[in-house]
Amino acid sequence: MRTRPIALTIALIFSAPLRSAEPSSRDWTRTDTILASVYVAAQVADWSQTRQICRYPNLHESNPFLGDHPSAGAINRHFLKTTILGLSIAYLLKKTCPAWVSRAWLAANIGIEIDCIATNYRNGIKIQFGVTF
Repeated sequence: MRTRPIALTIALIFSAPLRSAEPSSRDWTRTDTILASVYVAAQVADWSQTRQICRYPNLHESNPFLGDHPSAGAINRHFLKTTILGLSIAYLLKKTCPAWVSRAWLAANIGIEIDCIATNYRNGIKIQFGVTF
């Protein structure tokens, strides 16, 4: 019976270096980087579409934070702030909560962005780049 606790203690001592080599749940992983990259790409696509809304008076923005006809500057500031805020929250969640929480945060935001992009696309607003600032 005494060999079991001793064997367990030895196994724990020798496995400690292996466990420390693995990323902890608080470390940023490749999965987190992929999710963050998709989130940023979705934000950029939505930003591109929203920039078009300010150039056409017959189009109306549905985001209540921007108003019906936001200026290009207001749109740029909004997307810069929301992208930085979204990534900052994901980072803080990663450091303070289980890994799935920050991933769920990013996935939910990606879902929201994809819905906005799809709605804009159905309304005839394409994703375009090369717009002047």
